Amino acid sequence: KLIKLWIYRVFNFILQFKNNKKEYYDAFKMTTAEINGGDVTYFIIAFMSLIEKTIDNATELLNKRINRLFEEKQKLEQFFKANEITDPLLREIYILLLQARLFSLGVGISKAEIMNACGKSRGTIFTRFKQIPKDHLIKVKYGRTESYMLKTSILGSKE
Repeated sequence: KLIKLWIYRVFNFILQFKNNKKEYYDAFKMTTAEINGGDVTYFIIAFMSLIEKTIDNATELLNKRINRLFEEKQKLEQFFKANEITDPLLREIYILLLQARLFSLGVGISKAEIMNACGKSRGTIFTRFKQIPKDHLIKVKYGRTESYMLKTSILGSKE
């Protein structure tokens, strides 16, 4: 489930690429310069370097987020004990909401995605979702779709 969230939402090359837009345009400008006669070698080398840098940045970000996930999951387990949350499905939903908080770049996870991840019916997910206090959630709306993330402040963490 963690990997699925990462693949769908976080491993977003476009975002990383956007941060390095100047390098891309500089390589393109150098390639189209009259002195180079349209030789694309420089552009290909620069482009490959940019891709490598993007992957390195994404890998570093992923490693940081995975480490934070382990820390936050420990806090979440303490939270479950303190609040006497014993329902395995409700716990799984909280974990998915935590993963969405850490890996979705602010997009969150929809109830339909939670339903698919848990393999439960719409009614079952909606019933469990009603048990989660609104102040535990960050609600994000894109068009008609509502997505959610866990407020890590309920775990004593910085948002």
